[in-house]
Amino acid sequence: MKDLFSKRQKRARGEASDVYQYKEIPRALRVQIVHIWQDVLGDPSDFHYSGARDAYKYLQDTLCREYGVFQLQERAHNPLEAVVNFFLQTEDVDQAIDVVELSFSYIERVGRQLPHNRYGVKLLPHEGIAELNARFREHGVGYQYESGQMVKVSSQLIHADIVQPALRFLEARMYRGANQEFLSAHSHYRAGETEGMPRGLSKGTREHNQGNLRQAEVGI
Repeated sequence: MKDLFSKRQKRARGEASDVYQYKEIPRALRVQIVHIWQDVLGDPSDFHYSGARDAYKYLQDTLCREYGVFQLQERAHNPLEAVVNFFLQTEDVDQAIDVVELSFSYIERVGRQLPHNRYGVKLLPHEGIAELNARFREHGVGYQYESGQMVKVSSQLIHADIVQPALRFLEARMYRGANQEFLSAHSHYRAGETEGMPRGLSKGTREHNQGNLRQAEVGI
């Protein structure tokens, strides 16, 4: 993943959402996921190895069976085209997540057994999964892949019920220092840069906040 100039500018302008949402899978995220499939599974046109073709065939057959349909796309010429177009076009978020979960559970289970020198392979399975989760964070979509399943991210400090009230509280002038540290830590987390996250409030911020709390208590 590259931290492009346009991404940094978007964060600087405050256009990146501070909380996760669950109602939409942006097209850009879907396209990036297709890129990950290609980089992990390889080129399905490789005549010397059928691993990628087998993967898309498995995805197509499983989805058709579970949805109770005969085909995912009426005019698809092959399983790759059917799966990709279905994933890019479906408006049902749950179905889109179905495709992500099924594909990456296959990658995790079968991909480790595939030869890594296949044509078109650029990522190992664990690298593809790591990028998948980073892309979901980048787009502010509250799901991540864990142990064979896509799960909602609701137990961490990113849910609207926790983050939004915290941000509103920290916007008060007396907590400005804490607010900046919170936003900095959250920005590092969203970008997948956990090494750069602060490990708690700075001493100056703690002392400043303690003074403000004492003032607030006197006012009460």
